[in-house]
Amino acid sequence: MLFAEVLFLVCPHTLILQTKSVAISSVVPQVTNVLKTLCVKHLGIEPLVLEPKVKTGVGIKADNPREVGADLICDVAGFDGDEGLIIDLGTATKYIYVKNKTLCG
Repeated sequence: MLFAEVLFLVCPHTLILQTKSVAISSVVPQVTNVLKTLCVKHLGIEPLVLEPKVKTGVGIKADNPREVGADLICDVAGFDGDEGLIIDLGTATKYIYVKNKTLCG
């Protein structure tokens, strides 16, 4: 069972009321499909799936923008605010500064 399914079982009303949009970044197609199904079935939201050539509206200020991972782009695409700090607790912990839908560092 996925973490999202467990979270839904524990507090379904909170999860549904607070979720406005979903962005998915995964290198495992089976996981992507399960997450898409979960979003539609339980949240009624069609997620944005980050794949090559998908337009996210995210700006990237980096020396080598092509080297920025889809996970970071997904974080910024899902950020709901003008400016802030995202803390991504994935395989590696990342701190991402965002301003006006632009990944700044």
